[in-house]
Amino acid sequence: MAVGEEADPAMLRDHLRQSLPDYMVPSAIVMLDALPLTPNGKVDRRGLPAPDASREERGYVAPRTPVEAILAGIWADVLKLDRVGVFDNFFELGGDSIQSIQVVARAGRAGLKIPVRQLFEHQSVAALATVASTAAAPDGAEQGMVDGEVALTPIQSWFFAQEPGTPDHFNQAFWLMPRSRLDPARLGTVLARLVEHHDALRLRYRREPSGWVQFHGEAAGSFALEVADLSALSPDAVTAALAGAAEEFQRGLDLAGGPLVRVGLFELASGAQRLLLVIHHLVVDGVSWRILMEDLEALYADDSAALAPKTTSFKAWSGKLHDYAATEAARAEQDGWREQIEQPVAPLPIDLSSGPNDVASVDIDTVELSADETDRLLKDVPNLYRTRINDVLLTALAQALAGWTGQGISLIHLEGHGREAVVEGIDLSRTVGWFTSLYPVRLAVDPEAGPGRQRVDDRRVLSGIAFVNRTG
Repeated sequence: MAVGEEADPAMLRDHLRQSLPDYMVPSAIVMLDALPLTPNGKVDRRGLPAPDASREERGYVAPRTPVEAILAGIWADVLKLDRVGVFDNFFELGGDSIQSIQVVARAGRAGLKIPVRQLFEHQSVAALATVASTAAAPDGAEQGMVDGEVALTPIQSWFFAQEPGTPDHFNQAFWLMPRSRLDPARLGTVLARLVEHHDALRLRYRREPSGWVQFHGEAAGSFALEVADLSALSPDAVTAALAGAAEEFQRGLDLAGGPLVRVGLFELASGAQRLLLVIHHLVVDGVSWRILMEDLEALYADDSAALAPKTTSFKAWSGKLHDYAATEAARAEQDGWREQIEQPVAPLPIDLSSGPNDVASVDIDTVELSADETDRLLKDVPNLYRTRINDVLLTALAQALAGWTGQGISLIHLEGHGREAVVEGIDLSRTVGWFTSLYPVRLAVDPEAGPGRQRVDDRRVLSGIAFVNRTG
């Protein structure tokens, strides 16, 4: 590229991403004073210099403005890096869509307003800083306690449509090891603040003849805190007691009357403690846990501290999502989704033709990568293939399925965080709830092709991704 004045390669690539898919955006842009020409006046391609990383923005460039400094600090914290240069690419550094939500939430606490979509459109600190604005409480976001009925979201409707035998027992849980001793009374005060601030934690459910109804309950009874002293038990007995407590807590949620949040504080020998957090999945997801953990830590440090302003409520989001589903834009997507599931696909081979097919029957095999392998997988591989880590992993899955079944086509269901900005004026960066999206995707690969020869952004491989990127 020949330019008459200094240009920013990162911003040029951001501009190209607005109209081109990622794999068509050049990985290197070289600035020239003029294009080399042949004697005939045509571009002399042999005279073009090879891309040189030293000529681009890839060397570290420190923040030059206060906004860049704030954003670089947030990126470094979220991505667990020592430092971030203003021309570094968020996704090439290993960032993903869930971490982009964390960035937006932390930027809001720092006084900057950045919609999530802008981080996808402006992928460097320098570019993002140009569109960041001063943040205030999100437009129209209710800052008081939300009440009343809430329309079920698609994922919640899907859950109840499965007719689970024990709908109260479908939760997510975390065991924590406190670095310093927790005071039960102070912990109870903090939990009360959390269920008041995060409206979804007060949701209740009742079954009526027309179906399940979701509504907000009172703050009282929305959580339960129990303290148990296990300090006199032997190590083996402690292990058994903790396992038993976890099972009892997870079976002790009540959709109709509450609580949907149960917390256990266990006293162990030598002053150690364990903290168990159990929340029904209908009101929490992976992104929500990050929000809750940050607020829990902040409030325990100072239980009088003001939490960041609320973003769009789960109730408002659900209502707008139902409105969007009735629009022409949403209806126009239906044929594309049907195409994903209506074409015939050979069933997966199974060992047993009958038996339970539920979460309790799932077995998990774990494979661990070294820190170096993880770093190369998250950063080097996506940059090499000009795609994102999710697409790389899906290609590996597609190849594994093809090798197992002998078929080049597989149909899978993918989960997304579900917080896509399909409606204007919505900010879900600090909203707690179950937002997960579930959607079908056809994977098409050549069973004979080896690693490195597949392209996940091939239209025949992941055509469903285009739909979820627009609609969530």
